[in-house]
Amino acid sequence: MAVYLIIASAIGVISLIVLGNSWYNKKRREAFTKIAEQLGVEIHFELPQEDWDRIERFDLYKSKGRKHTVDLALVAQTDSTRITVCEYKIVVNTGKNSSSTTSIVLLVWDPRLDAPALSLQQKTWNASLSASVSKWFGFQFIEFPEDPEFQSRYLIRGESEEALRAFLTAERREGLIRNSVPAFEACGDCLIVVHNNLRLQPYKIEDRFAEALAVLNSLV
Repeated sequence: MAVYLIIASAIGVISLIVLGNSWYNKKRREAFTKIAEQLGVEIHFELPQEDWDRIERFDLYKSKGRKHTVDLALVAQTDSTRITVCEYKIVVNTGKNSSSTTSIVLLVWDPRLDAPALSLQQKTWNASLSASVSKWFGFQFIEFPEDPEFQSRYLIRGESEEALRAFLTAERREGLIRNSVPAFEACGDCLIVVHNNLRLQPYKIEDRFAEALAVLNSLV
């Protein structure tokens, strides 16, 4: 009898957890839908294909991971600019070793950008260690000794040093510093800003759109 009680209790706890998660996700969707209506932007519960087509060019998409998903995306678009604010989830490994990370990604499309392929991330101990390892595998990191503040803040990588230096002018470097960009990639007419290990909050959605626009404006 005791065994049956333990099993029944376990099933009850699991059921409560499932119901709790379902209720939380339902309320969360309702909150984002409401803020999307207030801001006059689109809301999607999977990433539109045109955004996937653009995000696939970045290292974020090419990074190690068994599965890349987006369950929440908000989109604002004009004739010349499209900004997509989303939660980007990467699942690694399978079974008991499976784990996931969720990040905020700001995807911006604008034909005026015309950027070379580049990636930039703030210097941290982990990022610096990763960069040191990457150099052993031939990855090229670009330095800006003429700009000590920029050099001290960021690790910069690109396919063409000449094209990257031509693009990252003093004015653009200052704009990236001013906007406290945490991690950034650009390629052609698109850029992404990535906030690792963060989830979207409804009351901050307008700020995320403003952040994406500010970064774009500092580069065009």
